[in-house]
Amino acid sequence: MELTWAPPDWRFWKTAGEEPSRVGETATDRTDAVSRQRKRALVCLQCGAAIASPEARIEVKGAHEHAFFNPHGVIFRIGCFNEAPGCAPVGQASAEFSWFPGRLWRVAHCRGCQAHLGWSFLCADAPAFYGLILDRLTERTIDSTDPS
Repeated sequence: MELTWAPPDWRFWKTAGEEPSRVGETATDRTDAVSRQRKRALVCLQCGAAIASPEARIEVKGAHEHAFFNPHGVIFRIGCFNEAPGCAPVGQASAEFSWFPGRLWRVAHCRGCQAHLGWSFLCADAPAFYGLILDRLTERTIDSTDPS
């Protein structure tokens, strides 16, 4: 059996491949700590930057996903999110051809690579949200300390 070094406050030496435990620490505590370090995120398909948490999914007009077309006939399948810290809204807000009546929209770019990922939707008397183009995102596990 191969022994490896463990920090001084750990109760036992750990054997290769085993998870050490701290005095008084339960298996659930260790699982929660790992969960805090690694989390699921929706990331930009182009550069891999973290865009939004899957927990930020919301329903707008009764659904999370919507399919819309723009004035040029391009169809977009979007998902609605109450926040998308990896997006940067750009340009002037517009009410023209808004998919959500009563809401202004702005284009939303990836903060990492500036790819067009969707739109932010604003309203004076309701919370803002993001409509993100779903085929421009992928879901993966990231380190919570990962800046992207």
